[in-house]
Amino acid sequence: MPGPGPAAIPPGLAGALRQILGPGGVIDHPAERRTYECAAVVRLAPDYLGLDCVVPRRRLAEALGDIDRMAREAGVRVANVLHAGDGNLHPLLLYDAADEAEAARARLLAKRITEHCVDLGGSVTGEHGVGVDKRDSMPRMFSPADLAVMARVRTAFDPEARCNPGKVLPLLGSGGAPGSRV
Repeated sequence: MPGPGPAAIPPGLAGALRQILGPGGVIDHPAERRTYECAAVVRLAPDYLGLDCVVPRRRLAEALGDIDRMAREAGVRVANVLHAGDGNLHPLLLYDAADEAEAARARLLAKRITEHCVDLGGSVTGEHGVGVDKRDSMPRMFSPADLAVMARVRTAFDPEARCNPGKVLPLLGSGGAPGSRV
């Protein structure tokens, strides 16, 4: 199935990309192309959330359609950029942080997209890690026993909790549950 051609790009977006990219609108080096594509898209809104999640390649079209539907329902613009062809998705959620309601919708949409990718048989991250943004989605992918083992391994290597405190493992409470330490 061929990918979207120029006719699939909304006229306003195409014009903005031409203006940002300059004459010819073509960047020759693949690494530069990725950098400029993201830079061009994120200029379309004051703020953005960049996601990194994975779906099996056979579910890619379904995932992209679902992301589009969820974005419309949330009232948040989303641009899917970079190397989605290998199942690694990088949706950019475009919003205005000065609008608290829109910012809240963007954060909720980010979590919905991430967890939906897991539901489709994928992962919360493909290459950029879990950090804080996806930490609370880890239970969608891993059982409590899995998370407990991860917490024990982390504690073995970092008994004083100095490395990235509060990141990766969900903060589930103070009863010794995975990630409960700061």
